[in-house]
Amino acid sequence: MLAVTWSPEWCRTRAADPSERLQCVDNRFGWVLHGLWPNGERAPHPRYCRPPTPVPVATIRRHLCMTPSPDLIQHEWAAHGVCGWNDPEAYFAQAAALWNGLERPDPVALAGPSGRLTAGALRTAFADANPGLPREAVFVGVATGNRLREIRICHDLSMKPRSCPADARGTPDGVSMLVEPMRG
Repeated sequence: MLAVTWSPEWCRTRAADPSERLQCVDNRFGWVLHGLWPNGERAPHPRYCRPPTPVPVATIRRHLCMTPSPDLIQHEWAAHGVCGWNDPEAYFAQAAALWNGLERPDPVALAGPSGRLTAGALRTAFADANPGLPREAVFVGVATGNRLREIRICHDLSMKPRSCPADARGTPDGVSMLVEPMRG
């Protein structure tokens, strides 16, 4: 599962946190990669399967534009990468291949002047922008107040998009979400 966070919502309450400076103050991000999670058919998903090695600095630097947090990069390797890959380079190369192959519609443009968008409209936009991606493969997650927080793309073991289980698609299609605009 590829987990993708809407950075403006993440940063809305974290801009004052020094550890979030790269993502929330120094740069202007829209969608960012949270991580690639090796999932079974049902939760709980495998986590912390073995002790991690540190992620090399060169690997962190190479992937900061998709995951703009060195702490999150190390965390994702420790929590999820070790469960399906032999080394951080292979894990982040796979994550980058999926990330780079995913067209990411702009939810602010989709929401228009109202700043609101339904979960179903966002699912459809992702499916329309990515041939071969079933709209049922798109999990939509909201924060408190039905604020767009993230999407997740379900994949099979060969990393091809597949429908998420019916009870694991997140926010129902008809729910209207508030989309935090990008700053500046």
